[in-house]
Amino acid sequence: MRLAAGRLKHHPSRKDLTRKTDRGPVWTGEVRFNEHWLIEPLRRRAPKRIFVCAHGDLFHASIPTDWIDLVHAVMAHAPRHDFQVLTKRSARMEAYFTDPGLEERVRTAARELQLKYPRRRDLRQLPAQPLFPLPHEWLGVSVEDQRRTHRIDDLRRTPAALRFISFEPLLEGFDHLDLTGISWAIVGGESGPRARPMRKRWVQEINDRCFDQDVAFFFKQWGGPRPKSAGRLLDGALHDAIPERLEDGSSLIPLLSSNHNLDRACRETEAFLARIQV
Repeated sequence: MRLAAGRLKHHPSRKDLTRKTDRGPVWTGEVRFNEHWLIEPLRRRAPKRIFVCAHGDLFHASIPTDWIDLVHAVMAHAPRHDFQVLTKRSARMEAYFTDPGLEERVRTAARELQLKYPRRRDLRQLPAQPLFPLPHEWLGVSVEDQRRTHRIDDLRRTPAALRFISFEPLLEGFDHLDLTGISWAIVGGESGPRARPMRKRWVQEINDRCFDQDVAFFFKQWGGPRPKSAGRLLDGALHDAIPERLEDGSSLIPLLSSNHNLDRACRETEAFLARIQV
């Protein structure tokens, strides 16, 4: 919302999507389908990781199912890319991917794209075998605190080639964290002028659960007034595990972190954490 009300406020995709309040800019509730960006993945020839709907939520209640079908039709036509879909609306995501009509709806959306873009050779006929779960689509949920752990259960029930959790912003620790069926965990602190502090032990506990349950662990940031206020070292190490696509189409889940002796950066991180501990 801050971005839409700031440097993107005149951009056609964001203009008038927020209103001013005493708490800062707030979303108006309007949703937009930026159709001119829909087939952008088809224009990118080199394989990429594409974070879908980065400033929104593809499974928000206001998003028509037809739009979600079109997005998945594009994904189905671009198997060279890995698509990451992150949502807070885990129940709708589960319902979408377990709907018996999903396959036919997405194939219908694909035919609509073929008619609209008849000169695009990459919008050829889709294979006859079942499309879902798409082997190159990663499905994830945001889990900020214990009240949101039900999203993990919804994710587990959702057919997916790869499942991940974003603990960002991490706002409290977890008593019992079951990561069964999860391949990747991302942890990060909140950033911005009103950022709430993240405790070191909360991050360590998730890292330990990932180690015990064979889940790749990525530590994004400590957060603070700015994303880089305290760096991204945990106990003097960078934790950069990201699943990698293998030639046979499967994913390699890296389970070991890359350790670096970065004493100065580690001292700066510890000093910042000492200031925010209460």
